[in-house]
Amino acid sequence: MIFPAIFSVLFVWFLRNDRKKQAVLWFLIAVIASGCWGVIAGLRRLILHPQMTIYLDMVLMPVVTLAAVAWFLMTIEYVHQETVHVRYGVYLMAPAAISQILAWTNSSHHLVYASATSVTDQGVLSIDPGPWFLLEQVLYPNVLVLFAIGLLLAEYVTTPSKERRQQIGFLSVGTLILMVSAILWTFGLPPHNLDLFPFGAVGAGAVFIYTIRRYELFKNAPVSRQTAVDEIQDPILFINADGEIADFNPAAKAVFEDVERGTPNQKILSEQGLDITNVEENTKEIETSSGEKHYSIKSHDIAYGRGTAGEAIILRDITAQKKGEQQLKRQNNRLDRFSRVVSHDLRNPLNVASLNLELAREQHDSDYLEKVASAHRRMDTLIEDLLSFAKSDTQTDITESIAMRTLVEESWANVATAQATLVVETNQTIAGNRGQVKQLLENTFRNAVEHCGETVTVTVGSLSDGFYIADDGPGIPPEERSQVFTFGQTTRKDGTGFGLAIVKEIVETHGWHITVTESQHGGARFEITNVEGA
Repeated sequence: MIFPAIFSVLFVWFLRNDRKKQAVLWFLIAVIASGCWGVIAGLRRLILHPQMTIYLDMVLMPVVTLAAVAWFLMTIEYVHQETVHVRYGVYLMAPAAISQILAWTNSSHHLVYASATSVTDQGVLSIDPGPWFLLEQVLYPNVLVLFAIGLLLAEYVTTPSKERRQQIGFLSVGTLILMVSAILWTFGLPPHNLDLFPFGAVGAGAVFIYTIRRYELFKNAPVSRQTAVDEIQDPILFINADGEIADFNPAAKAVFEDVERGTPNQKILSEQGLDITNVEENTKEIETSSGEKHYSIKSHDIAYGRGTAGEAIILRDITAQKKGEQQLKRQNNRLDRFSRVVSHDLRNPLNVASLNLELAREQHDSDYLEKVASAHRRMDTLIEDLLSFAKSDTQTDITESIAMRTLVEESWANVATAQATLVVETNQTIAGNRGQVKQLLENTFRNAVEHCGETVTVTVGSLSDGFYIADDGPGIPPEERSQVFTFGQTTRKDGTGFGLAIVKEIVETHGWHITVTESQHGGARFEITNVEGA
């Protein structure tokens, strides 16, 4: 009787820190009940008093039911990964309560013990079971345990996790050992009235301890990792050290229709034209049941101890990314063609017109010719802004460290600022495309001079995650601030409405943010944020 008690104590000690995790509480209740079972069964053999032996058997009855109920609920939590409330255990223990009432009143009905039940001189209880005893002490517990084994076997068949199948296998073996030894003990089938339950508890306990230590039974991490792998939409193949498919997730089955555990990986991969030998990452077009898809393929070694146990091949679906890249490429090609048309096919005739206009003004100047010259200048400005806008709508592939003070001063020198004043209150260094940031500054400076007058003061300063450009002009009314970056939006008759639209394109290309507020002096203040420092 001492062995079940010892194993119960060992289980409690092993799982003392995990008692709040799924399945652990019911598992501990089951093993503690089994330990009590063994102790009470042993006491029945030691105490030779007939009536006391029957009393101990009556005490044992709810313990037997509790062991089966706890094991059943533990299995449900383990398989379904959902917590079972204690009240369900109370509901399932209701037959045990009825058994206690019937056992203590057995002399009036003999539903638990038939009249032939007796205790031998050696203190062995010879049970002549009544109908309720057979129902509640034999049928009910074994049905619960059999149902639990059925759940384990169903999970064994359906789970793709090799580790989880091994856990289930050992759990099932330990459960069967306990159940068989309990049935033999209940009916007194072993020779010489030998109580096999303590031996069964020892055998099952050894299996359970091995499973806990070897497979981290009841630890959330392995189960959570498997659940996460199953839910991932990217195909994942696990290859063992022998080059065979050890496991895979459902997404991999959709790509590799013939994949099975134990299949050589080269056979599966070659069907899709994949070769990952000495390749850490590549991309591949793969024909699937839902059409052609693009995958980024990575191979990772699976560490085990000081070595590796195989590798994991992850295929990340980049079809949408590839389509986006192709669309971007087409857009860039159209922008290139547009730029060529604007730069050559429009500017060349404009240059000819401007040259002839100058010749005409040398012979006979007039206000009408000045209006033509003004129109030519506006067309030239439009062409410049269109080219700038087309160039700004591209990816910022080249970034560098930019000293803002130096770039601000260079940009100011490139703008016709007349008597305007520049105040630089920043020494920060940012990461960005120098050419585009310079264009951003020039366009903002030009916008300030054109809208605020030639004596405007422009200030460039630092923010915690970016910089600002402010002026002391009349400012922008709040209701109009959302429109200032709109393509073609301008308040000047000779304006193009491209300047600030280009600024916004450059900001968004860098992944920055831009907002318009009121400056300290009542003018406009453009704040560029989400800027990384260099």
